[in-house]
Amino acid sequence: MKNFLLLVFVGVTFLSIGQLNGKLKKMVGSWEYRSGSGIEVWKEENSGLYGYEYRISKTGDTVIVEEMVIRYINKNLTYSIKEHHHNTSSNKFHKSMSFIADKRKMRFYNIDENTPYFIQYSIGLLTKNKLKVKIQSGQNDKPVKLILFRIKDAPEQF
Repeated sequence: MKNFLLLVFVGVTFLSIGQLNGKLKKMVGSWEYRSGSGIEVWKEENSGLYGYEYRISKTGDTVIVEEMVIRYINKNLTYSIKEHHHNTSSNKFHKSMSFIADKRKMRFYNIDENTPYFIQYSIGLLTKNKLKVKIQSGQNDKPVKLILFRIKDAPEQF
């Protein structure tokens, strides 16, 4: 009985460690905001998960607003964002932020500045086509919840 319990404990430990990679892989694909105002595209590469956020204008044009990267650095899950500033003359890199994950969860705390305080990604157990994003501006503020839905037939332009 002791051997069985030890085997179960070790198995659960290894499964919980491996779940994070599975969670990251579930994010791969194209996601559309519920409001229809934008799209996030996540691609897996050998060193991490790369995401691009696009806003959709009223005329249907797409403009990149953020580049995001989730990867392991020294056994810690990190998340970095590069915001783009758009004006009539050029598309320039504007601001960079770095986050670090809370243990094995996909809740990332800002290590550069106070705003946003954290960003959390979660995919439902039963609905794999729904991505929830929580963004909390300050430590005592109420988080803003965004919901994205997977785009099954995403255009190749993204």
